[in-house]
Amino acid sequence: MTYNSYVSALESSVDLVTSGYVSHVDTAEEDGTSNDADDLDDDDDSDQDVDIDPVFDEESKGVQLFSGLLCCFGLLFLPIRIPLPLDVCEFFVLGAALQNNLADVQIDISIVERLIAEVERSHRHKEEVILSYEKKLTELSAKIKKVEAERDKFVMEAESKKTDKKIREEYERKLADMRSEFRKLQMVQKEHARMQVCNIIASVVVYHLQARQERERQELVRYQSELKELKRVKVDLMKKIKEEMKRAQQEHRENVKRLAFMDKEARRRENTIRQLENKDRQREQFMKRTSEEIRRLRKAQKEQAKQVHPSATSRMAPHRVMPLRSARTPFIKGQAPPEVAFSPKQAKMKWSFIERKVLYCDSSLLITV
Repeated sequence: MTYNSYVSALESSVDLVTSGYVSHVDTAEEDGTSNDADDLDDDDDSDQDVDIDPVFDEESKGVQLFSGLLCCFGLLFLPIRIPLPLDVCEFFVLGAALQNNLADVQIDISIVERLIAEVERSHRHKEEVILSYEKKLTELSAKIKKVEAERDKFVMEAESKKTDKKIREEYERKLADMRSEFRKLQMVQKEHARMQVCNIIASVVVYHLQARQERERQELVRYQSELKELKRVKVDLMKKIKEEMKRAQQEHRENVKRLAFMDKEARRRENTIRQLENKDRQREQFMKRTSEEIRRLRKAQKEQAKQVHPSATSRMAPHRVMPLRSARTPFIKGQAPPEVAFSPKQAKMKWSFIERKVLYCDSSLLITV
């Protein structure tokens, strides 16, 4: 349904309601306000000559105000599609849409508030006018009844005394004036009844507008709270991302330091292994030289034992033990070295010295490892 069709439907419904209400008021007033119903029915043709320009002015103002209210009502009741939040990642688009919708709704709210104030002011004015016209109607109806009573009294007196017809004509003229004024007031009352119906409908419309305005305010508050919550979530996520980045950078630096330390330790261990291998190789070479020297000494001892007489060697062995270093004699270069006497004690001491040295080398290697 378009906007024009919506407004036309509302206006037609208002006309139907007001016409029914006015017809009901007409029947009620014609049945109980005057004692001379036949005279009022005969003078219906003279109603068109009544001056009702003020009534039409009031009607045009009321219709203009009511049409403006209906236009605003139709504009506000047009469907406003507000996008709902679907995911946290879309809160930027949602925030922009909410801000635009917030501006539009605030403009509509200000317009509706002005219209509501104008309707309330006109409603108060109409109630005052209705009260004044009702007061005048009651006074006129009382005057009409009083004049009719006087007329009936004078008619009875005239019939009894056969007075002049001028008195009757004068009273008839007064009654006609009062009836015309009474009809004017009835028309004004009808118009005010119609405006009262319009005011009732307008009050219903205003009530619906206020309810819609309250719902929209609640939705705006909810959307604003959701937007604040999304902003807070965004800030928390940014903080968490920064903390994760800092933690990752710290872990990266620690890993780099750990890798550098491990490389350094690996190089140190490789150097230690090479040093141990060199020491092991030196020890093996030393042991090899030592074993060769021991074999050479044993071989020399055996040869010397063969050369010496067994009895002499058996006598000299326990008493004379000369050290190998002291048994050496200086010799001239180019001459053969003199034969050195073998000493078992000296060989045993030398062997124990070699063993201690080997044990010392092993313990030093273990300590370094």
